[in-house]
Amino acid sequence: MKPIFSRRPNPPAPKVEDIPLNPAASGPIPRKVDTVELAKPQTLEAVLHDLPPTPAVMPRLMTLLAEPESTTEDVIELVTLDPGLAAAILRVSRSAYYGGRGHSVESLDDAIMAIGFKEVYRLVALYSLSSTAREPLELYGFSAERFWQKSVACALAMEMLCGEMGAPGTTGYTIGLLHALGEVFVDRMARQGATAERQLIAFDNPAPIPEQERTAAGFTQAQAAAWAMRHWFFPEAIIEPIEYQFAPHEAPVHTQMALRLRLGKWLTHLVLGDEAAARAVNPDFHFAITMPGNSFARMVDDLRRRLAEATQSLHGTACCTD
Repeated sequence: MKPIFSRRPNPPAPKVEDIPLNPAASGPIPRKVDTVELAKPQTLEAVLHDLPPTPAVMPRLMTLLAEPESTTEDVIELVTLDPGLAAAILRVSRSAYYGGRGHSVESLDDAIMAIGFKEVYRLVALYSLSSTAREPLELYGFSAERFWQKSVACALAMEMLCGEMGAPGTTGYTIGLLHALGEVFVDRMARQGATAERQLIAFDNPAPIPEQERTAAGFTQAQAAAWAMRHWFFPEAIIEPIEYQFAPHEAPVHTQMALRLRLGKWLTHLVLGDEAAARAVNPDFHFAITMPGNSFARMVDDLRRRLAEATQSLHGTACCTD
């Protein structure tokens, strides 16, 4: 059985307890991250009401997969809450990517047995992302497909970084996949107002992205994502790094993962060929990362390959925004 995202074994590397940034770029950050309470809950609720309920399945599925006594029936009961999700899992599990076993996959039970719990979680996560962002994000100046590519690339980058540093891979994958979820909220709210035509491109505008978002929608993407994910009962280990992605040193508990997300976003921009955006994340911090010197070049090459595999294997399914 071939996993949906194949992975070349990485050479063993020492565990890194933290991701130190360049001292010149990692001093105290005077601005405190705004708490989600400062956002406008009534406007966020309006956007949330228009989104599909599938993301709420993810934390529940994570809990199931972490419990040794969980059964296939438990997973099926959860997945079938969304008929579109169930259909997507069946469709992908029947594809040639899983060895041409389509003739033997007739039910969800067959599908889960064919691809395994871990792959089911990946498909649920990808379906959730695709169903949430099916329209261009006009405020940010990119298509739904570009948003999908950015999110999946960051998920793969975070999974790879966690593997290098001895952190939970599934947690990192989820953080990377959903790190830009708040952009959907900001874009939808801003398009309802007079600033709908304004593009938020960090390297073209000297104002930081959070400030532009607050001006356009009344809240930032980090606020919106944290609020929505708490509404869906995601664990704080996933929420906090996303909430503090623009000021990772201020994360109260999960600082290391917030810093990994910062690095994951930098790698994502490089993979997508957006060097200007990579410099906007922080042009110097990656030089101080305590990892082998050739690791980043290898990671970028691996990430490009794995993103291409994911795009090709999921093309035409509900788990990919085409």
